[in-house]
Amino acid sequence: MNYKIGDHMQNYVNNDKKVINVNYIFMCLLLIVSTVICSIYITNIINNVSIFISGILILFNFFLVLYIIIKYIKDIFSIILFFAVTNLFFGFVIRPILSINMNYFLLYNNNLLNITKIFLFNVALILNIITIILYLFGYNIGQKFKLLHLMRSKHYSLLKLKYITIILLLFVLFLFLLFIQLTGKSFLATNRDITVTNLLLLGKYFFVIVPILTYLPALSLIYCLNMKSANSVFARYFFFLLVSFISIIILFLFYQRGYMLQAFLGVIIVLKKYQKMNLRRLIIFGFIGILILLFARDFYNLIFGINTFSQSLNTNFIYNKLLYSPNFDYLDVYVNFLNFIQHNHITFGTNLVAQIFRFLPFSIRKNLPILTMTDMLNKFNDPIGYEKGFGFTVPILLDFMGAFGVFGILLMVLPGFFTGISDKIINKKNENIGEIILSITLFNIGSLWGPLDIQYITLNLFIFLIIVTFIKCKS
Repeated sequence: MNYKIGDHMQNYVNNDKKVINVNYIFMCLLLIVSTVICSIYITNIINNVSIFISGILILFNFFLVLYIIIKYIKDIFSIILFFAVTNLFFGFVIRPILSINMNYFLLYNNNLLNITKIFLFNVALILNIITIILYLFGYNIGQKFKLLHLMRSKHYSLLKLKYITIILLLFVLFLFLLFIQLTGKSFLATNRDITVTNLLLLGKYFFVIVPILTYLPALSLIYCLNMKSANSVFARYFFFLLVSFISIIILFLFYQRGYMLQAFLGVIIVLKKYQKMNLRRLIIFGFIGILILLFARDFYNLIFGINTFSQSLNTNFIYNKLLYSPNFDYLDVYVNFLNFIQHNHITFGTNLVAQIFRFLPFSIRKNLPILTMTDMLNKFNDPIGYEKGFGFTVPILLDFMGAFGVFGILLMVLPGFFTGISDKIINKKNENIGEIILSITLFNIGSLWGPLDIQYITLNLFIFLIIVTFIKCKS
């Protein structure tokens, strides 16, 4: 007994030292960055107070990014979380700095008065800080929620999961076929023409393969996890890797650049299962992931004989990739929303109800009496582009605020809570279930029907089915 306690205490001390070392590294990094930012902006305090205020808010956003990495690096979704944090880092730290250097340049609503634009710019930075804090608050509540599993057999649980996944796939196929049936030849939500729709008779029905390919890897993983004859790890996961590779290649050639990133994340998940994810590896993988994110479009163009690398690697590379590109336009969308809400009333929830109709084609959806916040903001920002189906996506915070005003910010506790309770379920009982959910999540994020938002609905439904099937909650 004493030996076990001693081992436990020794492990605790070792883990504590690692945490201290990581904290020390990040504290030094934070000190360096804060010194650089302060030295840049301290000379502008007298002449330009707004820049100094923006610099302080950027520093707070940077601190939150570091805190999330330190605090949640060991969670099962830490890889996806890391890339989400990477987006926050570029969207609310790097991009704002570049924007300030270009006189507060914005992709949307750049024609605002300078005073108004700077004010909304700083308010957007504050909103992001509050949003992250509330989300993490809800996440921690979800992590502390008491759970009781109903299913005892891991094998039986996986079989149940297979049936749930198949039912979910059939539901998605029904929605997808309904969407295709209601549309014309150019059926994508963005009204873009895809070659296969023009080359083949009834070519648009060929795209029913998209939702199938997003769920086949998960079904193949369930099959692999139930294999008893596999002699090695590679043999157990070979079928899953083969199906995933084929799915990724086909989906990527459908001009979905995000699947390159999904493939990379999948490799990391397999490695993480058998190797500890320390800080050094996380930084290396993060750097590779960022390169994929920045050059996925160029790589795709190169496959079809169009070399755009020379245009990307010019002297204005940083500004072209990080400032003028919509890849990290979160701050711009926030400012656009703040400008929109000054001229319009809150919807009292109708924009949330309108999410139900997101599976409808754009030509039908745009004429409905109620619109989502995504539709409203794009119509407000660029009416001509909106009529063509082009635009940007809107984060859930703006959906809440558009529905309930300032009080909608408090609702950010809810997605944090459901994320926390889902992570706890996966971490607590069954790692295999976690891998399957992770597979479905990866293959749904950024899929071809992304503009429809169906993937978010189905993922939420899937997690809900997991919760009601496998656990019972106690207050």
